[in-house]
Amino acid sequence: WGSPTERVAATMGEEAAHDAAAAPTPAAGDVGWGDAAADEQKSPGEPPGIFDGLDLSDEVKKRLLAASTSDTLNLEYQSLGPEGAGALAGALVGMGHLSTLELGFNKLGPGGVRALAGPLSMFMGITTLTLQFNSLGAEGGMALATTLEKMASLVTLNLSNNSLGSMGVGALAGALSMLPELTTLDLNFNDIGPEGASYLAWALERLPNMEKLHLSNNPLGSEGTNDLAGVLSTMKKLAEVDMDVFSTDVDWKAVSGFAPPTEVLEQGWIKSLECMRVMHEAGSEAFSNLRLLLIGCGTAGKTTLLRAMQSPMGRTEAISIDERTVAIDVSRAWAVEEGDGGLVFDAWDFGGQAKYHTSHSPYLSARCLTVLVFRPVDDEEQYLSGEKVMLDFVTMWLRMLHVHVPCASVVLVCTRWCS
Repeated sequence: WGSPTERVAATMGEEAAHDAAAAPTPAAGDVGWGDAAADEQKSPGEPPGIFDGLDLSDEVKKRLLAASTSDTLNLEYQSLGPEGAGALAGALVGMGHLSTLELGFNKLGPGGVRALAGPLSMFMGITTLTLQFNSLGAEGGMALATTLEKMASLVTLNLSNNSLGSMGVGALAGALSMLPELTTLDLNFNDIGPEGASYLAWALERLPNMEKLHLSNNPLGSEGTNDLAGVLSTMKKLAEVDMDVFSTDVDWKAVSGFAPPTEVLEQGWIKSLECMRVMHEAGSEAFSNLRLLLIGCGTAGKTTLLRAMQSPMGRTEAISIDERTVAIDVSRAWAVEEGDGGLVFDAWDFGGQAKYHTSHSPYLSARCLTVLVFRPVDDEEQYLSGEKVMLDFVTMWLRMLHVHVPCASVVLVCTRWCS
């Protein structure tokens, strides 16, 4: 882009260039090199002569002037369009010192990005670039790619609401992979499909410092989401993920051969990804142990049922009142099937007396098999109606389970039944 004189020539024409050549070159730190006498005639608050020849609004010129002595230039909502971007390009040539450039909401389009590509490629120390709501499309994404790859210091990039599509993201993927300092990437509302998600996953694999990723309102599809999930699970610094698909909807087994527990998946993306990282690093193996919870009213037959199930013959003697469960009895490592793949239960037999009911809830979990044991007779061994049995011995327990563990796996077992 040459000397200051050549830069003025590029934006003001030959006549302005001639005037600029005749003017003294400003000392380091001076702002502008316009006609000082003309500047003195300006009303207070008008921008100096350096930007007079540019077809830009006074507001834009004022912001450019302010940015000459600052590291931030905010030109959002200035209705620049492609033509304004062309005029702005000349002004940006001498502003390589900027660390933050905000150009969102300007409808730049592909033409505007192409016009800005030259000066933006000189912003090697820039850390924040926002280009949201600029109607870039796939063509704009392609135009931006060659510029982005030179911004190695970029930390935050906002390209949301630009209809980049999968092709645009594919064009940007190579450039994104060359931004090792990038921590925040916003690609919301960009019509990114499964193919684009795969391109993006490839780029993210090369961005170890990524902390915030926004991908909402994109038709990623199950295949694209799986591709992304596999990469995201390896990114240790990731602290915020925004996608329309919930972590519970990912086919984690297709991604890595194993899946986090359901209760972890229900906590959202970050907890799920943290769990996957731990499983990746520590390795994983099939775990066949399961807690078996036996609940129900006192004298329902829970202990007798458990002893019968643990007996090789499948039967046991009735227990005396002195053998009734107090609080909780735990039977460890009860193997239902021997060998690899066999199921091993830790059986928790809960006392059914009313005074113990409130102590049950801390031990209930969705990752247990709950056996609700009830009897069809009263204390005098007289048979009750089905409605009475459900009301007195079943409904109360089901309600308690639903409150504490809405997705509990429950087996109902009726004891003392005779034909």
